[in-house]
Amino acid sequence: MARRLILMLLLTCVWPALNGCTAAPSYRAYLAQQVLRGKSKQEVMACAGQPLRETQSDAVTVLTYYQQGEPLQEAPNGPTTSSPAVTHGCRATVLLKEHHVTGVQYEPVPDFATAFDHCEEIFAHCTR
Repeated sequence: MARRLILMLLLTCVWPALNGCTAAPSYRAYLAQQVLRGKSKQEVMACAGQPLRETQSDAVTVLTYYQQGEPLQEAPNGPTTSSPAVTHGCRATVLLKEHHVTGVQYEPVPDFATAFDHCEEIFAHCTR
């Protein structure tokens, strides 16, 4: 019950705030985010495949996808040592209300990454 309450709080308070930040300098409207609006869950899953996770509460469904990119090589610490590669990717969260997409949020992983191309790759078949 507490998990459901937290999810509903996040969806009703945080999600609209994130979607309302279109004027933020780091925000860019990606094609898939626009194309997916209004699609049904079945349409999203037909073009993007099975989500990593699906959460449902009342009339709200959240589909979470993840796409991993190539490892990022960090600068070496010295002439004979090398740092391990850092994996990066993008988490895409699809919010459905009353069985239709109302928003798509991209989140870089790790959070210092700035490219969202991997999220667009998740939905490549949806934009054709």
